[in-house]
Amino acid sequence: MIEWLEQQEQVCRDVLSRWEAGGEIIEMPDLDIRWTYEGAVRFAQELSALIQAYNHLLWHSSISYCPQCGGQCCEAFDPHVDQIDVLMTLLLGLPLPKPDRIIDDEADSSRGECVYRTSSGCAWPEQWRPAYCWSYFCPGIKRPRPLGWERLVLDLETTIEAHLPAELQLWNETQGGLTLFVSYYLDQIVDPLDFAEVLEDALCEIFLFPLQKRFARLKDDEDLLYDLQDLTDDLGHPPTLAELAAARREGRSMASADVYRERFGGWRETLRAAKLDL
Repeated sequence: MIEWLEQQEQVCRDVLSRWEAGGEIIEMPDLDIRWTYEGAVRFAQELSALIQAYNHLLWHSSISYCPQCGGQCCEAFDPHVDQIDVLMTLLLGLPLPKPDRIIDDEADSSRGECVYRTSSGCAWPEQWRPAYCWSYFCPGIKRPRPLGWERLVLDLETTIEAHLPAELQLWNETQGGLTLFVSYYLDQIVDPLDFAEVLEDALCEIFLFPLQKRFARLKDDEDLLYDLQDLTDDLGHPPTLAELAAARREGRSMASADVYRERFGGWRETLRAAKLDL
């Protein structure tokens, strides 16, 4: 996990630096969204304000459940760290976590511990934490429900609606106008894990995927190889370096040869990884 995070930090820093320097606009005509680097920074700041307002309610509401528990949910869940978390942290100008205690995946699963828990608390900055971490609250799934949980649910929903960035509001409207935070009748469950999943899907659709389309360097290895396989299907043979460069000039969302070399070695190794080796 830490190796992945270090690699992602390098890639994301490079992309954000290029975006800021180039001043490019990334358009999403279907949602009437035009991303600039400055707009992305503002978006990250608004999401951070949402996170902090949401967590303030969890820790300071009259239900007082989180203070009594002391954050035991940190021991029970994989934080599901994604590239969007790296990008938003960097856009906020914050350092990425460098945990002083690393637990491998097997130990994490067996002991129910998070690799980002350190001797001094959470390694992620308070202003940005993965959605599965900051949005979780036990009263939504506990039985019996603690006294006052209905008020907490309503307050959380109001907070989300008050702080939801305009871009997510536009995306929300395309989903039939339903609120992102789906509140059920009081005799039904309110599942914060479902909310985190929906929010992550929305962030990918409106921000991460358009950014990856413009800066293919952000794509993971699997997607990079899929792009090569797709180009091979169109050409009828594995692409040469010249054909890769031509496809990029024609506007195809593909990484440069340098990115493929960085990830897989030489061009022959790249084609072999994509199962296109001649």
